[in-house]
Amino acid sequence: MDLSRLHARVCERAAGALHPSVVAAGLKHPGDMAQAVFLALQAICEDQEMAVAQGRDCVPGFDAEVSAVSTLLDAAPWTMHPDYGCVLSAEVEAPDGGFRA
Repeated sequence: MDLSRLHARVCERAAGALHPSVVAAGLKHPGDMAQAVFLALQAICEDQEMAVAQGRDCVPGFDAEVSAVSTLLDAAPWTMHPDYGCVLSAEVEAPDGGFRA
């Protein structure tokens, strides 16, 4: 997939809160992705899930974009935790969970 379209969507979703170079770096090197880029991609993923539920997924390039977003989210150092929100994956995977309630 051409990442330029996804780059534009992430910048749009971040509503100007991210410099385009930060977005580009996160898409090129997802292992070093900024948390804000991850959150924008997560929001795009949720939009994609809604599009599927509403039957708006039969457009050219949709499957490729879903795949690209999924791949980037999986490669990012961040994850969504049900109690703590967006956290580093390494903290969740720590032996003690990295969190205390």
